[in-house]
Amino acid sequence: MSHIRYRKIAGFQINFMIPVTICPARPEDAETVRTIESAAFVHGWAAGQIREELDHPDAVIFLAFDGDRAAGFSSARKSLDFAELFRIAVIPEARHHHIGSALLDEVIAWTKQQGLPSLLLEVREDNAAAIGLYGKKGFRETGRRKNYYDGNTAAVLMELSL
Repeated sequence: MSHIRYRKIAGFQINFMIPVTICPARPEDAETVRTIESAAFVHGWAAGQIREELDHPDAVIFLAFDGDRAAGFSSARKSLDFAELFRIAVIPEARHHHIGSALLDEVIAWTKQQGLPSLLLEVREDNAAAIGLYGKKGFRETGRRKNYYDGNTAAVLMELSL
């Protein structure tokens, strides 16, 4: 799957195609996912957590490649009557190039393919970029968990009805 990316050059927005390929991760991709996770987050998932998600029958991890470079991943799992987005991670040098948006689109399509009516997530209340992306995709806030992250930052609960 390729996506159009936009870059501003000398104050002008230029549209051009850069190949961004998204594919389901396989168990042998665990180290690639871990490398992205480590680059994207200070307190990331442990290698065992990544392997658990890759092996779980109701979970999916999508990898995004920017050319030949592994640039990001998303992780989701289906439950009884909904899917839950666990993670979108993009390496710092690939951010602001719509890779996170493309990974989210892939999870939304997967959720629909699973026949599930909604996609749920939680996000740190101080993660304005992620909250903005989710809002643009049609997610709505459904609640908050006070002091959920590090004992002092709330989690914003969001849902996309499909």
